[in-house]
Amino acid sequence: MSKKIIIIFFLAISVFWPTIVFGQAQTSATNPLCWTKELCKQERDKYGVSGADSGWVQEEPCLGDWGKCLPGAVTKAEVSFGGSSQFTDIGQYIKTIYNYSLVIIGILATVIIIISGAQWITSAGNTETISSAKKKITGAVIGLVIAYMSYNILNSINPATVNLRLPQVWLLRSVPLPPKWCQEVQLQVAGASLPDAFKVTKEYVKFAKDQYNTNLSPDVPFKQSETLCGVQFESPAGGYCFGSVCDGLSPSSNDADIKNKICGKDFPCACYPKKSSSDMSINVCQPSSLGGTINMNGKNKIEDWYVDYITLYALCHVGEQYSVRRVDYSDPDEDNADYGLTAHTDNNADCAFAPGSGGSQGGTPLLSGYFLAVEVNDAGSVISQDDTWVLGKKSCGNGGKPIVGANMASFAPLADPSNAKEYTLTLGVMAEMMAGGDLWGASDLAKGVTCDIVTNVPPYNIGLENSDLKDGVFYRP
Repeated sequence: MSKKIIIIFFLAISVFWPTIVFGQAQTSATNPLCWTKELCKQERDKYGVSGADSGWVQEEPCLGDWGKCLPGAVTKAEVSFGGSSQFTDIGQYIKTIYNYSLVIIGILATVIIIISGAQWITSAGNTETISSAKKKITGAVIGLVIAYMSYNILNSINPATVNLRLPQVWLLRSVPLPPKWCQEVQLQVAGASLPDAFKVTKEYVKFAKDQYNTNLSPDVPFKQSETLCGVQFESPAGGYCFGSVCDGLSPSSNDADIKNKICGKDFPCACYPKKSSSDMSINVCQPSSLGGTINMNGKNKIEDWYVDYITLYALCHVGEQYSVRRVDYSDPDEDNADYGLTAHTDNNADCAFAPGSGGSQGGTPLLSGYFLAVEVNDAGSVISQDDTWVLGKKSCGNGGKPIVGANMASFAPLADPSNAKEYTLTLGVMAEMMAGGDLWGASDLAKGVTCDIVTNVPPYNIGLENSDLKDGVFYRP
């Protein structure tokens, strides 16, 4: 009897011993299989699926507010088993009945053990009654262990015997590639909130120490607004990103007067590669209101550098009369794919028109915001006009598109800094910038803004004269 009890004990331990699975964690937000309930409903509505709100199924690896989304309908049973009445396939139905049966078996085994125990106690020494009670208790315990061990036994033979899942088709959600900068990581994904926690990668702890004399720990998370320039972080949305915040840091400079200053306090700083650096992938804080890299075409030296000028403009207004004022410009050279532009820290200083420049009448010009204008060498024929592109907040980084674009013949002043500093901006361009919320404010540039410009993708590298555009002007969709 004692041997049987020992065997049963170890069998029971094998059933309830936790199973440890090692694997690489993936967040639900970055898993294309995972949807929020509302997003799944919207997607299913597009296909006209009846009962569009019933195709959202919560199961691993989608956790929390996330679940999988079916392109078809969920089967609803007339009889509920274990509280479940909706099933995605026959395999899930059988698995539910199996789990429900285990509960029933457990209850029956417990009842048999209790009754047999009572018979044993009241046997008054009758050996036949005691022997019968022992057999019933032993049989109930062995049956209970076998029933609960059946899952592990079948799973060891072949996991497919316990999954009982028919080939299932799930909808896949479009997941964007992780952005370069942590500031561009979306913490609201498909209606769900991600934690505002960015952890320094171990490889960049030494960089932070050397660059900023700061001791960072990979175990202490940073908020998105605190991700230091040039330091690599683990993103809560998955993957890695680089910090671009310079506020409160010392700028990278060989000039002692500048090096001892503080970014955001003494002057604005932007985060981008240092011109003298041999490794253009290392980003550091540099004194600029607006700066970043320019990603070119990548051909030979003559063809690949087709940004002639990049100019910072202030959009100014007196009442409802708008005009623009050139603030600063950069002429990229062959060796450095970066730019840095500086604005005045005074809120309206860049709208103070110089005498004789055709300034506005009837009031003091006020600042509406800042934008960039870029002259791009046309990718078309050599006799074609260069193109001019107007850029704002939403034009930065991979996937960023210009606000508007036009042929140099009709839009030349916005690109070439040698033109007059002040002129009236066309109403169409102004309306596009104001409506899209693309203008940088004075408070943005007072601290410094990083904006990488990618010009080796459409529409930049097509050439406006080769496009079917209304009135020859490109407007961002």
